[in-house]
Amino acid sequence: MSQRSTKLLRLAFWLNISFAVFELIGGYISGSLAILSDALHDFGDSLSLGLAWYFQHLSQRRSDDKFSFGYARFSTLGALVNSLILILGSAFLLYLSISTFCEREAPLTGWMMIIAVIGVVINTVAFKTLHSGDSLNEKTAALHLLEDVVGWIAVLIGAIVMYFTGWAWIDSLLSVAIAVWIGTTAVRQLLKSTGVFMQSVPPGIDLDEVCRALEADPRVREVHNVRIWSLDGSDHVVSMHVVLDSDMRISEVEAVRRELKSQLQERGLMEVTLQFEAPRV
Repeated sequence: MSQRSTKLLRLAFWLNISFAVFELIGGYISGSLAILSDALHDFGDSLSLGLAWYFQHLSQRRSDDKFSFGYARFSTLGALVNSLILILGSAFLLYLSISTFCEREAPLTGWMMIIAVIGVVINTVAFKTLHSGDSLNEKTAALHLLEDVVGWIAVLIGAIVMYFTGWAWIDSLLSVAIAVWIGTTAVRQLLKSTGVFMQSVPPGIDLDEVCRALEADPRVREVHNVRIWSLDGSDHVVSMHVVLDSDMRISEVEAVRRELKSQLQERGLMEVTLQFEAPRV
């Protein structure tokens, strides 16, 4: 990744982690579970940005004798750890919010509104910073920050309602909603990361359809031992055995190889390994 991309991720990380610490302190002072829940969310986003920043640098390393496939899957490991932390944290906040739903005193709504306004501003700046980048890594991180902006707008509206009504349960309700949102997102990410580690066929790729498309070539009799998996959730790999219809010259086999590789790459399979076989007698 370019130096500019690394700098953008670094800037977004420091903005997010600094504000998450501020949220934690502000949530404790104001007594707002909603703000503490958002603090957990922002710490999770900070961890994601930090990992993206680190792995952005690490991913520039080439494959070596130790990691022959390269270092791309380290980013998936980071996502897996991050998901587990967020699931545990959201479960704790959900328990705390529900157990105190009808017993809590109203939080300091003035503090809540101040923190919420700052939250909208900080996350909007971070979102615009990353959204100007070109990489998928930056765009994905920017989407998380846009979700944060929406979350803080909800907290601001809730604080205004509590200021005029004194309904303390709104804070608990917001905390429950944020915890469920964090947990649901984290579970989806956990399942996606687990699928990568288990080397499942990536979503959106039909293994049978790939085989049928290749076997439609009159020079191909059969494909078998087909293996399709993902390195990191975005870069996909395929290896297979291809039985040719008849004996061919090396130049003809090379032409078939180029055409089949092109077909596979059009389906998002960028790393292609083909082993050609002669038909059985």
